[in-house]
Amino acid sequence: MSETEEQKILALEKELEHLKNSVMEIHDLSADLINGGHVAGEHVAKKIRDEIERLRVLVYTDELTHIANRRGFFDRVQKDFQHALDCKRGNEKRKQCRVKDLSILFVDCDDFKKINDTFGHDEGDRILIAVADVLTRSVRKTDTVARFGGEEFVVALVGVDERYALRKAEEIRNSLTQNITIGDGTIQTVTASIGVASLSASDADELDALVGYADKAMYEAKTHRGKNAVVRWSELKQ
Repeated sequence: MSETEEQKILALEKELEHLKNSVMEIHDLSADLINGGHVAGEHVAKKIRDEIERLRVLVYTDELTHIANRRGFFDRVQKDFQHALDCKRGNEKRKQCRVKDLSILFVDCDDFKKINDTFGHDEGDRILIAVADVLTRSVRKTDTVARFGGEEFVVALVGVDERYALRKAEEIRNSLTQNITIGDGTIQTVTASIGVASLSASDADELDALVGYADKAMYEAKTHRGKNAVVRWSELKQ
């Protein structure tokens, strides 16, 4: 078992212990209330709400980078995607559309295995945290940044068409190169391959499909464009 796997198991055991203690505390408070004790019902309710919120954050947040994970991404973005899809289909008058379009950026750090093998997993983790920070600082609060797993990140740009999404992807690609270096005392930049897919420029009718298009565009950038490149899905389907 690797050191990283052991750390994950220890973290999970810690969370389970915390959950067990919280459940026992809620049980004791509830019993005291039922038996005529002096514990206010509001206090029990607040304890339950706080624990539910803590678990919600745990379920939807990436433990390392503290941004959304895959589950959290779909939970946050699905409603905006549906609004944009309804607008595209003409179910709402365009002037009245709350979300007129939605674009996905699929970001994959280039040669990440080499980074881990050369500099160690701690340095790899630092890079992932730094990438998440660059992505978060590059977009608006209404957008969503998520880690899909490993070195893959996804960004949902709400109300954004393909032209704007391409500019934002290039901005992010340059920002990663300029703001993140690898190793102690060495100047090795981090690059990323980025795929772009916009609802208005695709036939996607589900959020998962739009993410898949962006993923395929990223794969094209990584395998046929020399990496450190941005590719849009609409040019591949032609």
